[in-house]
Amino acid sequence: MGWLHHGLIALTALSTIPHAAARPSPWPSITLSKSTGHQEPCELISLSQAKQLKSYPDDKNFFVSAELAHSCLTSVPFKKKDALRLIDGLDSFFSWQSTIDYLKNPPKGYLLPGIDLVKTLKEIRDKAAGDKYPNEFEFQSDIARLASSAHDGHFNINLDAISIFSFRRDRIGPLVSVSSDGKTFPEIYVYRDVNVTATEKVDWKPSAIKSIDGQDVFEWLRDWSYHTSHQDPDALYNALFYSIPRYAQKSFGSFFATTGAYTGPSTTLTFKNGTTMEYPNFASFQDSFEGVTDGSTFYDKFCSGDIASQQPRKRDLIMATSPPDVHRRATPGESSRPFFPHAVEEFRYGDVAGYFLGNEHPDTAVLSINSFSGSDEEDNLQFDEFSSVITRFLAACKKERKSKLIIDVTANGGGAVFLGYDTFKQLFPDTKPNDASNLRATEQLDIIGSKVTAVLSDPETRNTTMGRSLRGSQFDIGVYVDTKGNALTDWRDFYGPEKVGDFNFTHLSSWNLKSQDLADASGGAVVAGYQDRASLPPQVFKPEDMVLLTDGTCGSTCAIFSDLLKRNGVKSIVTGGRPRDGPVQAVGGVKGSQVLTYLQVYNAVSVLYRKYLSPREQAELAGTSIGEMVRTGEYVLARTKRDGLGGRVNFRNAVRPDDETRTPRQFVNEPADCRIWMTPNMLFDLNDVWNAAHDVAWGNSSCTSGSSPPAGY
Repeated sequence: MGWLHHGLIALTALSTIPHAAARPSPWPSITLSKSTGHQEPCELISLSQAKQLKSYPDDKNFFVSAELAHSCLTSVPFKKKDALRLIDGLDSFFSWQSTIDYLKNPPKGYLLPGIDLVKTLKEIRDKAAGDKYPNEFEFQSDIARLASSAHDGHFNINLDAISIFSFRRDRIGPLVSVSSDGKTFPEIYVYRDVNVTATEKVDWKPSAIKSIDGQDVFEWLRDWSYHTSHQDPDALYNALFYSIPRYAQKSFGSFFATTGAYTGPSTTLTFKNGTTMEYPNFASFQDSFEGVTDGSTFYDKFCSGDIASQQPRKRDLIMATSPPDVHRRATPGESSRPFFPHAVEEFRYGDVAGYFLGNEHPDTAVLSINSFSGSDEEDNLQFDEFSSVITRFLAACKKERKSKLIIDVTANGGGAVFLGYDTFKQLFPDTKPNDASNLRATEQLDIIGSKVTAVLSDPETRNTTMGRSLRGSQFDIGVYVDTKGNALTDWRDFYGPEKVGDFNFTHLSSWNLKSQDLADASGGAVVAGYQDRASLPPQVFKPEDMVLLTDGTCGSTCAIFSDLLKRNGVKSIVTGGRPRDGPVQAVGGVKGSQVLTYLQVYNAVSVLYRKYLSPREQAELAGTSIGEMVRTGEYVLARTKRDGLGGRVNFRNAVRPDDETRTPRQFVNEPADCRIWMTPNMLFDLNDVWNAAHDVAWGNSSCTSGSSPPAGY
């Protein structure tokens, strides 16, 4: 039992599959059913956990029926006073969200509905003030829906109660979207069915799914996909399904499991061959339920508002990653890249590896980047090791005279920004990563930035303990240059503000990759081409001989990296997407360029308020969002997952330096150059995926209808 169980699944529970052997499946076999009786549902979960621990004392994941977990959550009482305190505290964090102004009325081309975050939060507050929530789960579900409606992987509000359970469809397993021949529209299958057919060559044809819970399968999947945070419909759709790169991120797709979104007690599939099967759903959890006897004790234990003492690591200052915990780590004895081919070079923690294609395309190499996290089991950034994998691989490509490169970023949700720059610089050693960004020019940003600049400009305070802690931070103007590469000398050089339509933003700026303070604050990370790494080998591949391969879920650092490639002549290919003709975006994940956790925001505000402001200044700010955050911030941190790490905002907009409209990249619709459908064999052999990408990029294969932009686009 447990997440990484690799035992054989009982085939009698599957859809229309015959009794036959199959490759061991990478998800757990669940046998627990819903408990019955008149006991409190939360107490039944506590008893079930104790029973599971007795049988599996080393297990960290526990399972109950989805219905029982939901019954427990809906028994947790709603407490109006706490809810209002939480909402008022959330409001002070919202102003740090860089896209909050644009979300009300998104620019033309944005494919999802807009959302007024402040107005909707007020509506939730009014409902809470009227004591109209029947339980805590319904209240937190409204907050969760508000967060997901922003479709920003950097805008998260993972509250305590709703984050306890992950609801799962273990009896079904993952779904896949595949085209039978790579030309016709893909259909939806249970992965296990396709697995047996493709790997065991049994004389049986799996049946596609016709409907889920009585609704057309494609409509149902579209609706369910909105529980995740991508900003593009095709990316939302692709995130539902299993793929080898997604499994390497410890995910089977959002159909299989989604935290906080109740699946119902069961899921019913109707197949095109007429078979209908109902499967019970489950919930997994890790927190101890010891002492939980009902909804009230659940609230006391998990929603108490007590906060542990935590400090953010400096590496968090340069993170731009989509969902939290975007990367997985291999357990001892497990491959860090399960089901991938044999690598030429590989990062030992699995985020990046290089491959050579076989005899079919001996001139082609593949650089596979699942994540830009670059961290080890303890979440420590291993920047140099990640970077050196790419260095050695490119050297091997040159030695073996490889002339074409596929850069596969399938399922890459981001990571350390400077690893994205580093990878780009190694591919384009003579080109500067000339991207840019801006921030909302708010009162609190101006106050904090002005104070930090004053501290760092004064020789007497710059080298104090506090001064050293501020150097290299996002409020230190020394870590930025303007779009022409000039250093900033005054806070106004950075802050402005610059009027963009009806909104105020900072001037465009870029990271000063020559800054030693920035490198020190980033754990010693020096980007290739700068400082003591200024001398780089010659470029190995020409732009026209490189292609970016993605499933559209690329986001954050991956989005920055992809845009740099695009602006330097590299074409893109997308796999999958909604079964329709027409264009798809290569980057459907968040395009913001820096994320801050609530903990980081709170620390920045509270340190300034308590250590740098006089009593008079504190009194003047008492009625502002800074004063509100100081009063309520710790409570908000305590109510979010992992004491403030589960709440996040997109701090920095990515904006192209030559874009006079200053439109955040989050709202810019850019079709990929090509789309291909996944076939059954491509699910199990990445060489087939890469060969297909090669053939549409440089061979005679064609893209799906309407997916290639017109000439001159």
